[in-house]
Amino acid sequence: VQAPARIMVDINKADSVEMQALPMVGTKRAGMIVRYRESLGGFINPEQLTEVWGITDTVLQKMKPFIRFGGANPRRIDLNTATEADLKQHPYIRWQLAKLIIAYRQQHGPYNSVN
Repeated sequence: VQAPARIMVDINKADSVEMQALPMVGTKRAGMIVRYRESLGGFINPEQLTEVWGITDTVLQKMKPFIRFGGANPRRIDLNTATEADLKQHPYIRWQLAKLIIAYRQQHGPYNSVN
């Protein structure tokens, strides 16, 4: 008897229905993963899934063998053209940081490097 093929889910491309193929992921959790991915601009490593409410490290460890990143190309934010509202929508940029980024850009001109 041949073992069933392992279902792999590309977490940067899968819709909420496809996400439900992952262990411990139902309708609600799948929707939360997709919404977080959209606000983030894409996942670059599986550990970012623990930033989604309800996904603990234990849950992540059960999901990991079924996760892949098929040519992940996360959406990038251009700090020289992004508005404060654009910046505040990203989960890693709070309103205080968004204001500082805009203020620095206005005072010193465009950013030349990430540093």
